[in-house]
Amino acid sequence: MNVTILAIIRDYIERECYESLLHQTYPDCSILIHQVSPIRFYEDVAKNKMANVVRNRNMLRQAALATDSTHFMMVDSDTVLPLNCIEILLSREKDIISAWCPMVSGGWIAARWVGKEIVHLQHEEGIREVDMAPLGCMLVKRDVLEQIPFTAATEEYTSCKGKTMFMGETAKFGLDAKKKGYKLFMDGSLICKHLLKDQSL
Repeated sequence: MNVTILAIIRDYIERECYESLLHQTYPDCSILIHQVSPIRFYEDVAKNKMANVVRNRNMLRQAALATDSTHFMMVDSDTVLPLNCIEILLSREKDIISAWCPMVSGGWIAARWVGKEIVHLQHEEGIREVDMAPLGCMLVKRDVLEQIPFTAATEEYTSCKGKTMFMGETAKFGLDAKKKGYKLFMDGSLICKHLLKDQSL
């Protein structure tokens, strides 16, 4: 199994993040870094930011699928992976699996749908099935990226903690994956460090 690490960045990649990619314990890895300037899709700042993130993820996805890799490790430029992250995630033999990663606002980027509301989960040990997992530290098999492009979902809305907001790329990727018959998992043995820098496009 060969893995291409897909790193999406704006101006630069955090040194600690890059070092964590270079020193992964799994030997058969390559790194593909994508950098591009943002363009204006919407006047709304939040929607424009999300549209640019998805534009860049799809450009990186296209480049990734031009390789012969069997798996892809998606990483954000401010996420520091445990050094055994890829090795451990591969050993789980899942189509889609993520390490745990904290949110900027507190809590974790992991959730289940309860009706039409997205409910964030607390970290727990072991392997847990979820409906939403962090794209910034996610390992996927090749066929997942072949079948599922990234979607901004800025015109689709959901409820979280009593607030209505547009769904966004992370929740939409989970929904699209499940529609294709995939399951998403989190590995409680792996916790990433989130440097909480606003580097997204």
